[in-house]
Amino acid sequence: MFARLRLFLFKTPVLVALGLFLAYLLFGWFGFGPVAKWGAEKYIADKTGHHLSLDRPEFDPLGLRLTVRNLRLTEPDGRPLAGFKELHVDFEASSLIRFAWTFDSIRLTGPEGRLALLPGGRLNWSAFIEAFKDEEDEPDKPLPRLLIRHFELKDGRLDLADRTVAPVFETGFQPLDLTLDELSTLPDDKGAYQVSARTALGGQLRWQGELTLKPVSLTGAFSLEGVPLAQLAPYLKGRLNIAAPEGNAGFSTRYKVGYDNKHLSLSLDQLGATIEGLRLRGSTAGEPALVLDKLAVSGGRFDLDKRNFSLAAIDLA
Repeated sequence: MFARLRLFLFKTPVLVALGLFLAYLLFGWFGFGPVAKWGAEKYIADKTGHHLSLDRPEFDPLGLRLTVRNLRLTEPDGRPLAGFKELHVDFEASSLIRFAWTFDSIRLTGPEGRLALLPGGRLNWSAFIEAFKDEEDEPDKPLPRLLIRHFELKDGRLDLADRTVAPVFETGFQPLDLTLDELSTLPDDKGAYQVSARTALGGQLRWQGELTLKPVSLTGAFSLEGVPLAQLAPYLKGRLNIAAPEGNAGFSTRYKVGYDNKHLSLSLDQLGATIEGLRLRGSTAGEPALVLDKLAVSGGRFDLDKRNFSLAAIDLA
């Protein structure tokens, strides 16, 4: 038996296969990290002029697991754009049989992003995105076959800024948590998602539903509650001679969004909005000129295709 095994192992095709497998293991354990780090940082610098930094990625060639830590993307002047503490990707070998990219789990921890509106109407991401655009328009390509069994985003942060007003208006969402299950680009496959976050404005965001990528379709419910109206002060300054408004606002709706054959469809149902405890006063006035305990609209419906909008009730107290 050992003689036969020895004869089999020393055959040229077997030796070549074993050599390739050993080279794959050695590259995965020792070569992938330095090459990936150097290549990613150099590619972003050469392509966009932005700066990318990250710790050496770790790849398990047997378990097909990839871990990337402490990634940071900044503008050429050093202003931060995005980053995260850790990205862990668990790839399934069954992808070779399914003919679809299949991931058992993707976990993103501590992601941060900054979105700013600049004078002139451009965004702080515009230069980075434009660097990847082709000079010639290409026809839309079909989405790759993809299946993500579980996606988790934990302890994220999204900062928003409007630099077209003075003083600069800034807000954000933190902590931002997101989960997605069974997300797929296979026809009619649906993935459930749930988002929750406390905003820097003081409001609570809740967002849940289902997502289909082929064709693109989103259905679910969205609500934003307890947003202080005082955050509107930067937009009112210079336009109205009033102090920062008092009160809170909220918004909720069920929605259905679709995009197929370059056609966007949008419908909202059970749409409602409230303003409570509104107080408006002049910039130097001691007493409010307008007091509104509550303004609420409910039972709203909107259909983009039909160009219809309706409300069931408006309550004013």
